[in-house]
Amino acid sequence: LYDASHIRMLENSDTLFPKAVQQIAGAQARNTGTKPTVRADALYRVVTEIREKASSVATDTSGYETLREKGIDALIKQMIERHGADKAPYSIRHGFARYLRDGGDWNAKLALLGKLGVEGLSPEAVFYLDESLAEILDGEPAVHELLGGQPDLATAARSAIMLTQGRAMAPPHALSCIEAINDIMHRINLDQTKRILLGWVSARLRGIKKLTREETAEAERQAFTMIIRDLIDIAGMLGGSKMCDAVIRRARICLTQNGEDLTFPDAMARVVSLLPHHAARIGYLAELSLSPGAEDHKALILSELKKTIDLQTSLPYLVPPGSSQETMLKAVDGLKQRLASDGIPQELSYTMGKVFDQLGSRPEPAKVAVAAPRIVNITDEKFKAMLNEKPKHREASKGEILFEEGEIGEEAYLIVAGEIELFKRAGNTEYVIATLKKGEIIGEMSLIDRQPRIASARVLSNAKLLIVSEENMKMRLDRLQQEDRFTRRVMDILVNRLRGNAPAGT
Repeated sequence: LYDASHIRMLENSDTLFPKAVQQIAGAQARNTGTKPTVRADALYRVVTEIREKASSVATDTSGYETLREKGIDALIKQMIERHGADKAPYSIRHGFARYLRDGGDWNAKLALLGKLGVEGLSPEAVFYLDESLAEILDGEPAVHELLGGQPDLATAARSAIMLTQGRAMAPPHALSCIEAINDIMHRINLDQTKRILLGWVSARLRGIKKLTREETAEAERQAFTMIIRDLIDIAGMLGGSKMCDAVIRRARICLTQNGEDLTFPDAMARVVSLLPHHAARIGYLAELSLSPGAEDHKALILSELKKTIDLQTSLPYLVPPGSSQETMLKAVDGLKQRLASDGIPQELSYTMGKVFDQLGSRPEPAKVAVAAPRIVNITDEKFKAMLNEKPKHREASKGEILFEEGEIGEEAYLIVAGEIELFKRAGNTEYVIATLKKGEIIGEMSLIDRQPRIASARVLSNAKLLIVSEENMKMRLDRLQQEDRFTRRVMDILVNRLRGNAPAGT
């Protein structure tokens, strides 16, 4: 748009230019009800105007020099003084275009923009920097150059996600400017650039290219699970409805257990089980219901969304234990935005609104949760007595429900014999998550983090279970807190990360 010679090259192409104009004119004619020839004439006039405008500033390098030597805010000030606020944007962008010509490949252009991301930029300067970065990264070759050196698609996708948060790690011997761009993303909120990078990730997840170079389903599952973890936001998933849809598509391939692609409902249930708290699940389901790929399953999604909302009776159900008041408010604001979208039934927004009002009218419990766990003095005698207690067993018959999704756990179980099925309900349909056998434990995470169970458990064949009571687990955790606070804290962190990933995470 700012280089007249490039526009002339396009116009002089006897095949590309006329064909492009005809296709665009045809599309516009169908949408506006006018004749294609009328739209084609209008397009030719617009191209001529753009070329003439580019020619008028072709020799003006003042904006380029100001940008290179003094930065974005100086360029904005200069162009407003010279052309007025209304006409300044074209000259500002011309300065950027000329500046970027100093870079040869995409990486060099990104490096030039990296030099402009200094501290103290005005909101207007941030807008133009964000716009320029996003425009370059909207092309796949630029993203490949920036992320160059990644061993596989999963690592590249995770790097792109981390980059949006300013937390990316440069690959060994990186040849790109990823560290400079990561520094900018850490210091400055660049919404357009984030959207483009997350769009790149969602496009890769919608494809069928393997995430890893390993030829095992387990490697793909683990890689995909890590990507989901990186995408989790306090009130949903990064990337909006397109990402939610892309995750479901990839889940159907990666989260299968028998080699066959999962159905949409099964994939949805397994993705939701990977989300560590209810705020994330509500936000994810809300945005998934708005995605075009989920149109045929909208009733199912909204049913699951309603059920999850109905479980919200107190703060610990909504956000992770130990969350600050700021985190809680961020979750509430994020969910309000998602549930206010067109396409979400008003009754769901109203129900969640009542929950928000109830939470907001209570004292700030999150401040209490932030405090370090109370150290309870568990004497050697008490601990030995607990260990010497005869364990309680439970016989469970085929078809018996051990616990229901949404309950607060009071017991965990070690399977001594038999099989237990973990499942979730969506509407009137049940979806099996996993089948557990002898030697496996179920229900322990709910005792550790005091969050509701995220699945139900049914006995598949007559089972014998060893019961781990809430009191027994608490005494063990208190003893660990007393002797090794670091390991106890690591356990809490791991439970929060793993909740829903392993079959035992209920």
